[in-house]
Amino acid sequence: MPNTQEDFDLRKPIHKRISSGNRSYLATYMAAFPGRPPDWMICFLMDEADLYRESRRNLLRNMAAVAIGLALAIGASMWISVLAVKPIERVTALAGKLERLEVEETDQGKASAIREVDDLRRAIGRAAIGLKSFLKYVPQELLKGYMSSGKHAHTDGMLREVSIAFIDIRDYSTVSERLEPMELVTHLNAFLEEVCSPIISRSGTIDKFIGDSVMAFWNAPGKIDGHPAKACEAMLDCLARVSSAAKAWKASGLPAWEPCVGIHTGEVIVGNIGSSSRLNYTIIGDVVNLTSRLESLNRIYGTSILITEATRDKAGKRFITRPVDLVAVKGKSVPVLIHELMGEREVCRETLRELADSTAKAHAKLANREFTRARLAYQAIMAAHPADVLSLVMAERCAKLEMDPPPADWSGVFRYNTK
Repeated sequence: MPNTQEDFDLRKPIHKRISSGNRSYLATYMAAFPGRPPDWMICFLMDEADLYRESRRNLLRNMAAVAIGLALAIGASMWISVLAVKPIERVTALAGKLERLEVEETDQGKASAIREVDDLRRAIGRAAIGLKSFLKYVPQELLKGYMSSGKHAHTDGMLREVSIAFIDIRDYSTVSERLEPMELVTHLNAFLEEVCSPIISRSGTIDKFIGDSVMAFWNAPGKIDGHPAKACEAMLDCLARVSSAAKAWKASGLPAWEPCVGIHTGEVIVGNIGSSSRLNYTIIGDVVNLTSRLESLNRIYGTSILITEATRDKAGKRFITRPVDLVAVKGKSVPVLIHELMGEREVCRETLRELADSTAKAHAKLANREFTRARLAYQAIMAAHPADVLSLVMAERCAKLEMDPPPADWSGVFRYNTK
């Protein structure tokens, strides 16, 4: 109730909060006849709990609705995130494999419900297919170097020691005339498959195909320890694979091609050769030309793999070789001692070891100008190995030197004027 007479004179309502025990009331009252009698007061009293009960109920309903909506929104966001993130993670993983040139493991993966992500997935998949095909044209280590460094390819070169191998087919022109063009190409590809597999498996770089010939080298673009031995291993494996495949070729009526191989080790210029618009990663130098000439000499000596003294010394004693000749090939004035690579010492038959020893003794007699004794030694080898063309060639050489001895300053070099 009003505290003073002035409250009865007020024309404005009075608002108060009244507490009684644990309950609270809202009171609003004012004078019925402000400023004149009777001093009556009109009062409106309401329980505060009754007043806010419906508001609280509505608030709780709204809060519950908001909470449920928020939970649904979060759940939907998480579901959409999973749908988006998983494909993005897969695409990112594909891109990482592509950067590392792991093209064998790169596939397009599962389709994504997000159009942009799915377009990216397909683009990366197509890029992987293209890159996988491109790696058949260039060395993988070379491309990895450019991708990791972020630099563009340009003309350059460096001096480096490499081991080079040239592989050719003996009597290719004569044999190929009997085959139809498509049959020839198919058969040639089968031969090259047997030749290239050992090179790649032993970290070699296939430089180019020249008709039926293959040029390969080791120790570039990446450095390879023991590259002369790697080259010898690969070429011995090449002969074994071709010999094994020749049985099936013969059964199919196809020629059993025989490879001729030349291996040499020396310093060359290796790098990108060409113009600003077209480059070829290759090697150039006299060492390359000598290796090519060396491969051709197999047809004269009846051998399969000829290697130089440099390759023989650096490959180590694990291989059985025999000296062939001291030659100066066409266009070269400096002679080189060439050897026949016969096999690995641990797996070679005893007869091959004896043949290598006998040939080494005969060659030593020839180098010492003991032409008669050398001829007899080579003829003894021919008696034990009638198919050994090398002994026949060298026995005939010794016979000519017997009949027409060379001058006193003869160095034992045989010079070839043809390729």
